[in-house]
Amino acid sequence: MAYLSSSDKVSLASTFILQSPPGEVNDVLSDLRLVIADDAALEQGITHALEEYNVDQLVGVDVPGEEYKMVLSEKGRLQTEDGVRYLDPRGGNSYVIDHINLTVSDPQPYSIPTSLETLRSGLQKALDGYLTRHFVPQPKPGTADPALGDAACAVFPPLVSSDEEAEQLASKVWTMEIVSSRYKPSNYWSGRWRARWEVEPEKMEVRGDIAVDVHYYEQGNVQLHTKFAPHIPLPSASVTPEQIVQLVIDEEARYHAKLTESFEKMRDGGFRGLRRVLPVTRGKMDWDKVLGYKLGQELAGTRSTPVV
Repeated sequence: MAYLSSSDKVSLASTFILQSPPGEVNDVLSDLRLVIADDAALEQGITHALEEYNVDQLVGVDVPGEEYKMVLSEKGRLQTEDGVRYLDPRGGNSYVIDHINLTVSDPQPYSIPTSLETLRSGLQKALDGYLTRHFVPQPKPGTADPALGDAACAVFPPLVSSDEEAEQLASKVWTMEIVSSRYKPSNYWSGRWRARWEVEPEKMEVRGDIAVDVHYYEQGNVQLHTKFAPHIPLPSASVTPEQIVQLVIDEEARYHAKLTESFEKMRDGGFRGLRRVLPVTRGKMDWDKVLGYKLGQELAGTRSTPVV
């Protein structure tokens, strides 16, 4: 068996990080610590992978003094002389992100040009309402063990520093990001909904990219990954932010319905064929007592044998 150096192990660890199911990256990281047994090398080697994972998954990060979560997105990534920072367009600041502990530091003001902020803030307000109504976890009354979860959204404008620069853009794109996660370790499942919507008024369209990931791991390991990339034409050049968000809501509702229909077919078809048939007792086999079952059958067989 080939010997793996510490750097080889860290490289493999990065692959596992990028494949982590929703809400389970810390569990994966804890297991990797035991395997590699070198925390300093591990943290140094996987920082880039964690950043890639957090940005791809649109992970939400708490912002001091704010009730909302800041969405880590490629659309808000700022390359500066001092390194990479991430934009919080709602608060008008950029931050350095600790991708291991998911904390922010070193806030610096970021000014969004007025010509871009008007539509951005309108979309944000409408999107906030959608998030609250449909994605923020609401525990059901009497639920002793509710699913954990969180939700966040953000609207990113084109990353330019002045109205003059904005005027020079051939086409302006505002990006709406939505992420909602649910975790229930006691029932062995987790899931995440991610949606990115690019609003381009000049082309009279909204381009979507929706991804759903679910992990179910009770006595097994099943993962579901789905993607959908819809296009929505805008009805007019004077469409309002509220109308744009409503078009998105309607499209996501249709996709929800399609997913539900697919799950119903899967439950009644493919999954039923995969299930093991119960024995004639209609009870699950207790494999710890299998020898006892066998002995009982032999004794029963002996009693039924006629004495000669």
